[in-house]
Amino acid sequence: MSDERWLLLPGMGADARMYDALVAQLDWPVMCVNWSAWSGERTILQVARRIMAEQGVTENDVLVGSSLGGMIALEIAQQVRPRAVVLLGSALKANEVSLVLRVLARFSSMVPWGLARNIAAGGDALLLRMFHDADPRFIRVMSAYLPHWPGYQGKDQLIVRFHGRRDRLIKCPKCDCHVFEDAGHMLAMSHPAPIAIALKRLRDQLSASSR
Repeated sequence: MSDERWLLLPGMGADARMYDALVAQLDWPVMCVNWSAWSGERTILQVARRIMAEQGVTENDVLVGSSLGGMIALEIAQQVRPRAVVLLGSALKANEVSLVLRVLARFSSMVPWGLARNIAAGGDALLLRMFHDADPRFIRVMSAYLPHWPGYQGKDQLIVRFHGRRDRLIKCPKCDCHVFEDAGHMLAMSHPAPIAIALKRLRDQLSASSR
């Protein structure tokens, strides 16, 4: 496992800082990916291909993605078969995303993202600071595309899901998911310690299976 990498993909409107608390709990090196400057990508697949090229994703990697980052990880998994994909409050298909969010996404072109970012700048919370620093063009385009995402269509892929019961943006799956009863959408930020324990357990399982 010497060449195994763990790549952590942030959610939309966030960046690598959302994983600071989680990384502090891990005892092996991981790579927290920041979104590159938007260069015209219109679909999740296009973003996934760019991440693959920039990060040199291979079959030895483990992909961990929050929200949109998880969807991008799934698209990567359909191009390059990684060792595993870990979804933190993410979706396998578009209809798992909140109906309210999907409806709002249709009107994303009318949202004054510049004003929203300026308002966010006045907040002290890390989430607000990340949103202020995010590229509004990327948020607008991805929001508009989200209802049209075809979802994950791969097979025989190790996918591990963690979800908060109180997640209001992406519905908590009814099966095949590790559920945190008191958690919302931002699992990596709100529950870094138990997520770290779960990731360590997965790493041990992957290590044992490769022997």
